Amino acid sequence: KGQGTLSGLANFELKDFQSGKSLPFALTGITQFFWDPVQDSVEFRQITLKAPFGELEGKGVMNVETGEIGEVRLTGRKFVLEEIVRRFPSSQAFLPLDIGFSGEGGFDLTLQGTLDYLTVHLNFDLTSAVLAYGKIFAKPKDYPFIVNSGLLLKGGNILSGDFSLRIKQTTMKGSFTDLDMKTGIGELTLLTNKFELEGWETLLVPFNDYKISGAAKILIHWKGDLTRLGKTDKTSNFTFENASFLSADGRGIRKLHLLMDVSDLNLKIKDSSFEAGENPVQFEAE
Repeated sequence: KGQGTLSGLANFELKDFQSGKSLPFALTGITQFFWDPVQDSVEFRQITLKAPFGELEGKGVMNVETGEIGEVRLTGRKFVLEEIVRRFPSSQAFLPLDIGFSGEGGFDLTLQGTLDYLTVHLNFDLTSAVLAYGKIFAKPKDYPFIVNSGLLLKGGNILSGDFSLRIKQTTMKGSFTDLDMKTGIGELTLLTNKFELEGWETLLVPFNDYKISGAAKILIHWKGDLTRLGKTDKTSNFTFENASFLSADGRGIRKLHLLMDVSDLNLKIKDSSFEAGENPVQFEAE
């Protein structure tokens, strides 16, 4: 890369490595680097790190003088989720209350820009993990759960951008707006296209003993402290088409057609109907 370029291959082993307030852990790695002192650039053509919670591989180039990241690509495989939280206790501040997880996950991360204006593309696959949120949602192991995102991080802590979430055959799209990573305050919007409800009884804890069918469409908007949903302003819209929620003995609701708007202070239902037993019911509420 020009006169005076330095290159090398470095192996290292750290027995009691710490990052911030993390618990000490062993870290081993190997990296192949090229340094151009004229351009003040460092290129890492090979980065391999091994830690108790997973393995990381990547490559990247950055300007030493300005701190600008030309591009950094990192791939993590077999990351043990609960071990990450145990080793980095401060990460719990970014997680909603009542969320639980265990097992392994993987991710692909691309960074470009500066620490003040950083473009982030993050995709992660939690198919092999077990996820839960209170007594509402529970994803078993080996159930497809994949997130793709394109985000912008400003000033090191303000996050905005779009993401998509695929749970088995259902795809949801969403966005973050001005999410403060230090306080958890920001906005989240989540929108689905019309999707089939069959199989969702596996994920929705209150309906584990039911058979669900039909179709639905959901729009959710939360604003406030996203790590404490009780402190957010919430508005939602739910649409159900020909939905059924039946217990093992065949009892429940059939042919549900529902248009419902929900907020912290208001509930509105219109043009809705269902069948209970042999009786059709039409209803509205406000």
